[in-house]
Amino acid sequence: MSELKEKLPSKEAELNYNVPVIKITPFLESKDAERQTESADAVILITYASGATPERLGEFVDKMIKNNIPVFLVSDNIADNHGILNIKKYETGAKIAEAGATAIEKINAKDVLELMKVIQKYLSEGLRGVALAEKVRDEFSYKPGELKPLAEWETPEGIAHLRESTKWVMQRSGLSGSELDKAMRQWEFGHDKPEEIPPDNNGGKT
Repeated sequence: MSELKEKLPSKEAELNYNVPVIKITPFLESKDAERQTESADAVILITYASGATPERLGEFVDKMIKNNIPVFLVSDNIADNHGILNIKKYETGAKIAEAGATAIEKINAKDVLELMKVIQKYLSEGLRGVALAEKVRDEFSYKPGELKPLAEWETPEGIAHLRESTKWVMQRSGLSGSELDKAMRQWEFGHDKPEEIPPDNNGGKT
């Protein structure tokens, strides 16, 4: 993110435009979001990890877009080192994207201030609506061939730690011997059907 930070205003720069940040909760309704975004120049919605957004907020997003106010979606999963990579993974995310919301790829909620500053920067340059949304989206998009950074739990060390933790929990639950081996192979390969579990070194015999 070093090349991005070079483009950001200084920490002392004033945030002159109205860009409210709204955290999605099970109780947030479109009317609530509208009250928080009166006179907004752009809106940042902190969504669920994959960008999934409750259908009830579709009316709010649609109204913002029709009023030329971009809506930026930011993942709330701060354990990742990236943002929303596949907004269409779930139907609710796909629908909100179709309504015109812009998913942010490179950062998540822990770096929302960076997003805020970039939005402010382009607002100060006169960009609005679709032009603003596209400029900000491009700023935080992965380019072809660019690899996303791994979260701690996605690294070999993180996976090894999770594997040992899972094995410990299984042992505590009473599994041992061949049953434990089978359960661990099932976890390792993500299968949930016995016939799909790869055979062990004994050809599947216990």
